[in-house]
Amino acid sequence: MSRIVFTIIIILLIAPQVFSEEQNINTIEVLTAGQLTIRLLVKKKANLSDENWLQIEFENKGETPINIQHASYWIGSKRFNLKTGKQVTTGNLGTGSTFDFFPHCWDQDKAADRIINKGKYRASQQISDRSALALPPKEGLLVKADLHIWLELKNGTEIKTPGKGTSFEFEWHYPDEQGFAKMKRRFKHILKNPLRWQHSCILYAYFKIPEVAGSVTVDDLLDALRVRENCVDRQGTMRFINEHHPGDEKVIRFFMEGLEKLDSDIARTLYGRGSKIWHSDFVKPLLKIYEKRSDPWVLRLLHRHCDDWPEDLNVAEKLSGIIIGKRKCLTKKPQELDEKELRGWASAARSLGHSSDPKVIKYLTPFLKSKVLLYEPRFFGLLLGERLPALRACDVAMEVIFMIRKEDIDKAYKEAGYDHVKIMKDYRSDYKKAFIEMNRIRDKMIGNLLKNLQE
Repeated sequence: MSRIVFTIIIILLIAPQVFSEEQNINTIEVLTAGQLTIRLLVKKKANLSDENWLQIEFENKGETPINIQHASYWIGSKRFNLKTGKQVTTGNLGTGSTFDFFPHCWDQDKAADRIINKGKYRASQQISDRSALALPPKEGLLVKADLHIWLELKNGTEIKTPGKGTSFEFEWHYPDEQGFAKMKRRFKHILKNPLRWQHSCILYAYFKIPEVAGSVTVDDLLDALRVRENCVDRQGTMRFINEHHPGDEKVIRFFMEGLEKLDSDIARTLYGRGSKIWHSDFVKPLLKIYEKRSDPWVLRLLHRHCDDWPEDLNVAEKLSGIIIGKRKCLTKKPQELDEKELRGWASAARSLGHSSDPKVIKYLTPFLKSKVLLYEPRFFGLLLGERLPALRACDVAMEVIFMIRKEDIDKAYKEAGYDHVKIMKDYRSDYKKAFIEMNRIRDKMIGNLLKNLQE
């Protein structure tokens, strides 16, 4: 009798919580196509500590399995201050592809078919984590959003949401004390137990919250690097270490141990944009890695810190020797190379520039007089807001020599009359004229460089 009473008490305690959660969920039908129905389930009130607060449900009402070849979604949104009603911002709430709907199909090396059998299947974690907003103001946000879904079945049938998509809304609240505690627990769990791609978005969000990110130690962060396979998976953790612990002894020791094992992926991780993590002791193992694998990331990393090379290692000579040994075209004259070989030479010459070895300038100087066009001029340089890239052999040789001599090439361009704003204004609609103008400027720079080399 007592066992029955105990069970009833447990049910009575749990039932209100379950009912409350169900009451907090909006279920919205997105579309129906044949035997397939897609629904959106969203919490009416959610916050950054919630998991699976946004879900997309597929229901196969028929007997025949549905095989999905490709899938994608995107969610546009407008966000309003929950207290004042004033619009704060607009933006993409989340995007995803086939993987985000069916991450389990990538558990093996080869992706499995995305099959929806009779019944229901829900995509939740990926959808929720990708759509999670940052911390809102204390008043919270009202988010009005539109979901767009596109599917292609294996038989070629396409299914998509019509027109402006499916509208829905939810409140995004500032977490309470329990919410922050929950985020800290999940943050530590994700650091220790990575799932490639699944956790990347929510991890970035947690790293931006000082109360959450500050709850882990340097040891926790380094353990997170150890269990992640490559530099891509390590990006979020590396960015935080780089900002907050770049000179920590444990951090330096971690990377030194990896480099001594000739781990080129550790070198790629170190090369990350804006990385501040460095020690001169890294040079020797990095040199060994480059000698063994000729990894371009290693070469660039070494060049970035060329002012910190120990003199006794003769790094410049060793690097140039490795590069020339593998790219014999570097010791040839321009007239000995055909057009295709010249393009290969240009790539090799840029690598040689990263050696910072002044002794190799003698191999580059003959190319300062070669005006052979390596690539056709295009708009891309101007459209990206940059100089037109070096398109002639002489242009490549000039820029590489500047690199080796550690001279300020931007200053040299300016002194030669280069004005990016003027070129954008005068030649943006005519890249051929822009190319002619850049040739005029570069010819002047090459002339000045040849005089300096002869002095």
